[in-house]
Amino acid sequence: MSSLAKVPVGVLVKLGVVAVAGLAVGVLLLRGVDVRGLVTQGFDLIRSAGPWVFFASMAVLPAVGVPMSPFFLLAGPAFGAQMTLLGVAAAGAAALLVNFALSYWLAHRALRPAVEWVLSHTRFRVPQVKPENEFAVAVLMRVTPGPPLFLQSYILGLSGVRFRTYMVVSMAVQTAFFVGVTIFGKALMEGRGGLAVMGMMVLVAAGALVQVLRRRFTKPNGSQT
Repeated sequence: MSSLAKVPVGVLVKLGVVAVAGLAVGVLLLRGVDVRGLVTQGFDLIRSAGPWVFFASMAVLPAVGVPMSPFFLLAGPAFGAQMTLLGVAAAGAAALLVNFALSYWLAHRALRPAVEWVLSHTRFRVPQVKPENEFAVAVLMRVTPGPPLFLQSYILGLSGVRFRTYMVVSMAVQTAFFVGVTIFGKALMEGRGGLAVMGMMVLVAAGALVQVLRRRFTKPNGSQT
């Protein structure tokens, strides 16, 4: 099997989106479009809506399928000067907390009866995670690249992972990435190399922890059912 075939589909899709976006920016630059001006106008529009609208949208919209990554990328550059990085990190963590709780409720309460009814007409059933395996399953779901964030939440909610375990793992993993992206994004927008290095170090540390957790919980003697 080729190495390309081993790459998760979700990762390939994200790389494709980045490539298309980069190509679009390149075309605009070649045609003389003021891309920097457009970006500035976009940030001005976000700032004019205010942090309450931004972080409320971050809390609710990704629970119904809107990608979370744009919120991660925009939060620091848009509101870092107004709220400070610590304030942005706190607001982002609060938004993530609400988002994960809402996603869990949608999966565990609102969607579960419908999913079970549909599966009752087939030979399939909603898989249930054993209590002794739920922490490992939650960690693997959150650190495995590919599935969108809302789909990860739905799968964990439907599988019976307890709310406390679900929230602890979800918040620990995603808050670390949010803080790193927030610092890095704001530093790039302001041209602050030292701060950018700090943000990159947070992301590298989070990525290293993810790899350790993946290896830890995918060992043959720790297989999950």
